[in-house]
Amino acid sequence: EPRRPPRDGGVADQRRAGRLDALRLRQGLARVPRGLPPLARRHRRGRVRRGEEL
Repeated sequence: EPRRPPRDGGVADQRRAGRLDALRLRQGLARVPRGLPPLARRHRRGRVRRGEEL
């Protein structure tokens, strides 16, 4: 039987976590049209403001 090494926060584990985050982000973006969560809305406005100020 093949043995899996323990999760010790190595590169593979980080990559796995990153992939999960990307998936979650994509799901969130798909949900956006129905109603942005307040945090995302605030973050986007902040970005736009920063762009206008410069």
